[in-house]
Amino acid sequence: MAGGGPNILVVLVDDVGVDKIGVYADDADPTYRDTATRLPQTPVIDALAERGVRFTDAWATPSCSPTRAALYTGRLPFRTGIGDPVETGEEGLSPDEVTLPALLSEAGYATALFGKWHLGEGTEADDLDPHALVAEAIALPPRDMGFEHFSGTLASLDDYYLWTRLTTTLGDRVRADPLTSYATQQTTEDALDWIADQRDRWFATVAYHAPHLPLGDPPRGCQYSLGPGETAEDRRERHRAMVECVDQQLGELLDGAGDDTVVVFLGDNGTDESFTEGPFNDGRGKASIYESGIRVPLIVAGPDVAQDLRIAQPVHVTDLFTTLAELGRADSATGDDGLSIAPALLDGGTTERSWIYTEMIKQGAIQAGFRVDDHKLIIKIDHLQNAPCLRPPALYDLSVDRFEQDDLAEQEPGRVVELWDDLLEALDGEPGSWPEQPDC
Repeated sequence: MAGGGPNILVVLVDDVGVDKIGVYADDADPTYRDTATRLPQTPVIDALAERGVRFTDAWATPSCSPTRAALYTGRLPFRTGIGDPVETGEEGLSPDEVTLPALLSEAGYATALFGKWHLGEGTEADDLDPHALVAEAIALPPRDMGFEHFSGTLASLDDYYLWTRLTTTLGDRVRADPLTSYATQQTTEDALDWIADQRDRWFATVAYHAPHLPLGDPPRGCQYSLGPGETAEDRRERHRAMVECVDQQLGELLDGAGDDTVVVFLGDNGTDESFTEGPFNDGRGKASIYESGIRVPLIVAGPDVAQDLRIAQPVHVTDLFTTLAELGRADSATGDDGLSIAPALLDGGTTERSWIYTEMIKQGAIQAGFRVDDHKLIIKIDHLQNAPCLRPPALYDLSVDRFEQDDLAEQEPGRVVELWDDLLEALDGEPGSWPEQPDC
């Protein structure tokens, strides 16, 4: 391998919290694995954890686009301006942001993104004509943000079998192909074709759409729980089948990536509450700042990475920006909020993170979570009569209350004040003026 440093493969799954991954099941509750009726079989992901490092307390953001922005920039939502899913027509990630693929490209890596972008469609996306197949000089945000090659969609899918794949070609051209192949499998195939062509170091993100809505039964043979000829008749069965298909496709990816590749497996937010069960079925899944909405699977494996190691120290998706840049020998100084977890990966050491923060920002309303040690502060700012106001904060002790059922704010007001002060110090007095809003 030329140039030193490993190949890097990031696999990002959509709407998969820790409750849907077998190796994480026992972390939740001693009875969860045995009582969950819709727990997918994930033997490939579980085996990846056995040969790598599994983080049990990894935070993303509550929704899709902010997590992707944090991964690629090492910066929190209030800095990037991406606080909620980027909708069609909305401004996406700023071209002024310094991204992980751009840094790795400068360090000599070939870079590619397969699957879902969801950080803006560009000003000329509507000019693409699927029937023309090739568009000249189209603005393609993933390429503009550092991915030299892109094959996938700029937003979510409307159908897993009827969709249009955009692909970079020579020069500035973009190919638009209407497809009827199952998107999860097609994304894997496109990534493997590109990986097979690489001769030097490479960095690829494979961002599966699955199991995000709309639900779509995988083809026969791309799930474990259903036998030949069976169909997934209800929504939860379909969801489980889609997760299991992702697990199978991950196996294909790992076979093609080779042993000299650092592999990161990550969820972008918690599971959609339509598909949660047991203690996770608390109405606080995806799009909430509670643990069911932000705690995600994070597994790292590869050359020189410790094996079969479970780490309970809090980490954040922004840390991957700093860590992967470091492993790729690229400049990581631009990631304002990421801290390297390389010491934990390479020798099981501790991380430098003493606090962890995440947030969701939507139309001026804010949900924020801040954790120091085992205590977590939840802050909510609402808009009442077009004026922002601060809701009473909530306080939880995650060491004894993993699912945040016992609010300790009234019992421990001193700790609330202490965490509030720690939060302002951690964020250097930012973000903006929202901590100064009047009480609701």
